[in-house]
Amino acid sequence: MGFLNFIWKKIEGIFENNFLVLMQITLLNFIPYGFNGYFCITSTRESLHISIIKFLIRGGELFILCLGIMIVLSLIEEKIRNIIFRIMIYISYFTFAIDILLLKNFGALMNPGFFQVFLETNKKEGAEFLKMYFTSKM
Repeated sequence: MGFLNFIWKKIEGIFENNFLVLMQITLLNFIPYGFNGYFCITSTRESLHISIIKFLIRGGELFILCLGIMIVLSLIEEKIRNIIFRIMIYISYFTFAIDILLLKNFGALMNPGFFQVFLETNKKEGAEFLKMYFTSKM
């Protein structure tokens, strides 16, 4: 019973002090995948309410996973924990922006194929792509 009380106190501390961090990390990592997986795929013949229920359940699962990570991080000293939180948030914003860009322009999310293309290009090809992409969109 003492262990459960310990965990519950950690959860209360996270909700009181770091709830916005928890929600940012959860939502930034889930929205592109959840939206693409349940609302953009037209090959499934599920009704909309089933897709919404699955979407919410998967979001809840990711929320619980992020909460578990934050419980583990709550055992670390506060200064180091805050640095880790900032790094997690920056990575989440960065991957969210890339996922939205890829979803909008290519209809796909980050996957090994995009990483392979990224690693096989050199700086000149990347600069040409960015120049062509941003000048044609504006």
